[in-house]
Amino acid sequence: MSALDPIRQTFRRSPAPATLGTILLLVAGFLFSWLSVGALVAYTAFSAADVARMPWTLFLYPFGSTGNGGGAFLFLVLLVWLWQMGGAVERILGPAKWIGLWVATTVLGGISLFVASKVVGVNVLLL
Repeated sequence: MSALDPIRQTFRRSPAPATLGTILLLVAGFLFSWLSVGALVAYTAFSAADVARMPWTLFLYPFGSTGNGGGAFLFLVLLVWLWQMGGAVERILGPAKWIGLWVATTVLGGISLFVASKVVGVNVLLL
């Protein structure tokens, strides 16, 4: 019996394993940013001015945090919403399609902010 067996069983029994995994990744990213007191924000925050230099921020901005704990309540609301809505959508689409949908909406959100910042002429920073 492996030390990871209880975790595997939890994911297998979950009606929405991809949603649960995404929530755990978001919590890990938030806690890691918080414990590093925002040191990672320069690498995970989406900035429209830096997309060409740091394209990975199109994928990573949901996992970052300023590390000061100021967004903790909003983050908890996001997690509850993701559990309710993401779980329902995942049960309809299945885990693989749900992950594709989540990645696509994350990237499209970043691209939309990039285009909007160019149209308006203001740098957008998304944490």
